Amino acid sequence: MLKELFFKIFNNNDENEYEDIDNLEIKNSLKFCKSSIKGHRSSARRNFVFSIIGITSGMVIASISIIGIGNIFPQYGPNTVPSSTIIAVFAITVMVFGAFMALNRYHLNEIAKYEHYILAFRRLNIAGGINDKTCPILIALTNDPFSFTSHTKSKGSVSSPIPGHPTSDLTTIFLNKLLDNFELSKLKTTENKTESGTG
Repeated sequence: MLKELFFKIFNNNDENEYEDIDNLEIKNSLKFCKSSIKGHRSSARRNFVFSIIGITSGMVIASISIIGIGNIFPQYGPNTVPSSTIIAVFAITVMVFGAFMALNRYHLNEIAKYEHYILAFRRLNIAGGINDKTCPILIALTNDPFSFTSHTKSKGSVSSPIPGHPTSDLTTIFLNKLLDNFELSKLKTTENKTESGTG
């Protein structure tokens, strides 16, 4: 009994997973969504591992540069690592980490989108079995099932061109603060002009 349960959990075929669905188009769409999710999951894991390896190796290289190669490995001579090299290593580390994390976030958004599409196709499959066109359940099931927002909207007027990249997000926050302050100061000057004109 327990062996059959484990076999069913770990050897779950896509054919058996969708055997309750009669519509061939919905079944093929569900299989496509499932395979896309698998592909994006493996890419997200790979990008996450690369980002962790990149930041770890970058920090190790930067730490060795700060401490000095000559202190750790005396055979290489005195400490001759310039500070510009240390700054460059830090910058490259942050860029590599940010790029891989942005790719990871992209794949996670795609996974969420395809999981939402799986639910939408399931909803349409359920709606296909309802014959009464005025049924409120049918209307609720078919009311915009594929609408999906990949990320939350930016609070400011400028949105991040690369969502998930730390430098892009920080620059966007900085620009939005500058624009908010500029609009606030512009509003104050127009209020002062209207008050002085009426007074």
